[in-house]
Formats: sequence, C-alpha cells, structure tokens
Amino acid sequence: MAFLQSQGEQRFPELIPPSDLNQHISHFILSVRKKGGMISSIDRYLRTKSYGVSIITDIKFDKSRSVLKMKMKDLKKLGKGNKPRASDPISDQDLQTMYEANTLGADNPTALLHSMWLICTMHFGMRTGKETHKLQWGDISLQLDDSNQEYIVYNTERQTKTRTGVNERNIRLAKPRAYAIPDIPQKDPVSLYKLYKNKRPADTNGPESPFFLSVNKENPKPGQCWYKKTPMGINKLYGIMKKMMTDTGLSPTDKRITPYSVRKHLIQKLNDEGIPANHIVQISGTKNINSLNNYSNLNPAQSRNISNILSNVPALHVIQPVIRQTAPPATVSSSTKEFQSILGYEFSGILTNAVIHGDVHIHLQQRSETQSLSQTTQYVSGRKTKSSGIVSSQPS
Repeated sequence: MAFLQSQGEQRFPELIPPSDLNQHISHFILSVRKKGGMISSIDRYLRTKSYGVSIITDIKFDKSRSVLKMKMKDLKKLGKGNKPRASDPISDQDLQTMYEANTLGADNPTALLHSMWLICTMHFGMRTGKETHKLQWGDISLQLDDSNQEYIVYNTERQTKTRTGVNERNIRLAKPRAYAIPDIPQKDPVSLYKLYKNKRPADTNGPESPFFLSVNKENPKPGQCWYKKTPMGINKLYGIMKKMMTDTGLSPTDKRITPYSVRKHLIQKLNDEGIPANHIVQISGTKNINSLNNYSNLNPAQSRNISNILSNVPALHVIQPVIRQTAPPATVSSSTKEFQSILGYEFSGILTNAVIHGDVHIHLQQRSETQSLSQTTQYVSGRKTKSSGIVSSQPS
C-alpha cells in the first residue's frame, strides 16, 4: 500500500482495475531488490479479496510477469537469486542437545511450552507465527486408535499460507497424528500434552481458548499454574527457536537456524527415510508436492551415491583394509545346523535363533558363484561395511 501511495494511487489493490494494477505491479517489481515470492504473495492477497483475476495466469497481467522474468535473469547474471540465506534444517543432534539443556522437555514451564511448539511444527507441520498463534485448544485432541494406542491429533486446520479458505476442497486429506512414546517421557507427545493441560488454568482448556499461553513463573510453587490466562504473543512464538539456541549455547557457523528450520527438518528427514512425497505433504500441509523441493535437499549419502554412480564405481568396491574387533559368534541351534546341512553351507543373519510362529514358506534359488578370502571394507550402495572371510561375487 505504501508503494501505491508513493505512485499517487490511493485505492486499495483489490479496487484497482487490472489494466492499472498491471502497470503498478510492473513498476513495483523494477523498484525492489528482492524478487522471491512477490507475485505469489500479491496474487494470494487478491484471492482473499475475491479479486476475480489471477496475476499469475491471466493475460491481463502478462506485462507484470514479463518484467519479473527479466528481473530474475538480471539477478541471475549477478550471481544472485540462489537463496544463500535460506534456512537450514535443524539436526537430530541439535534437538538432543536442547533436551539435555532442559530447554526442551517437561522439567520447567518454558521447556514444556517449547516442546508443545516443537510438536506442532514438526509432527503437525504448522508454520510458526500466525498458524501457531491462531491455534485453539480444541484444535488438538487426545484419542485412541483401533489398537488402543494413544495419540494426539491435529483436528482443525485454520487459515494457512496456502489454504486461505477460498477453495473449500483445498484441505488436508489426512489429519496429522503424534503417537505416544511412553518409554521416553521427555519426548512423548501424549505425556507432554497431558502435563501441559494440567499446568494450565482450568478455564483455559475450553475449545476456543488459545493453545499457547504465556509463562506464569519459571519456578512455580507446588500446585501453582505454570501459565497465565493470556495468550502468548506472536513475536514470542517467532522467537522460540532463537531462545532455544541461546539456552543451549548453540551458535553454528556452517548453517542458518531459524524458526523455519524445524519445518525443513520434518520434510528433509521424511525424504531421507524414503517416505513418498504424497505422504509428506499430508504432514507438512504443503499444498503442492513440487514445493517440497524448497524444503529438502540431497543429503551427503545421496550425493556420494550419485557421484559414485556417475564415476562408474562398482556396487561392491574395495576401499581399504580395516581391522575391527569381531563380535562373538552367535549360538547355532540344532535345528539350524540341520537346516544348514540340507542347504550345504553355513549361514547367519537377522533370523538366526529367531522363534517364528505360523506357516513359513522358503523359496530356494540355485546360483553359481566364486569365493575368495579377504578382510576388507566394502562400499555397498553408498555405505561402508566390513567383511572378513568369504566374499561372494555377483551371481552368474
């Protein structure tokens, strides 16, 4: 609005005809240094105002899009536009350090509040700031699944960055859940939720009460509420990650940790574990699968594997000898020995000494192979493994 006023335009954007607004947007693009997301942000604003014309797709705004492309090319020539200041995902080790420093967990009011924020941003894919600030107590509930496992579920998603409510079909197809892990109470979403409920004033547990409350006292007396009835401010919510970093003493120089680093951690971790993209978006709340590219990158193991593929490194590659302490051999049962005698060779694996109930079907496939003795480190699918003794070649 300030830019429009500087151009002598007093009308709100949604009240300006497309022909005039197209000119204003073109001049605006040329005047600013940053280009990232400006067109999408303006278009999103106009949709909330029922403008009726999309500046992203409508021919009436072709000039604005052409100016933006020209600006992007100019910035690229200058080596800009590569998001050098983009947030990095926070690591599991960083999070563990925060638990050890008691800035996450259940030992004090601030740590518990931080933990609830972490659950909302990581398990439920909420964006910090407006989404967490608008969250109400009734939006999250405690439930049981068919196997009597407790979990908390994000029932009601309010207006988000990409789900404004204009399209009633644009909703999450699945409601994100955070299951109980009773063996680790400091990280157990269900235990933390129950404790948070008990430490809130009783009259703030109504469905429409704010979810995030201000801390009452850092060292409350027994039986005293940990939180006030007043909601936590949006700036405080934005500052939670910074406070956790300060409390922990973490100040990494090789990465940039921001409030969005947890969201990046969520998407990067699920991507690294091979979770399908269409499942990830159900947790992250991302509208478009292609948007996941903004949150995840190739991890070092994937990059190394790609490099080896392009360098034509064999799947089984001897790097260098290693000497490690050998674990004691597993005890082989009489039934296993009998089965080994049928096969004609000895074996061991993850099912050695296992007790299996039910029918077992075994399919054997004969193959020819050569064997050699060695003690080496092997490179298999991007991982180092040590073998000592018989190394088999590929089947013929």
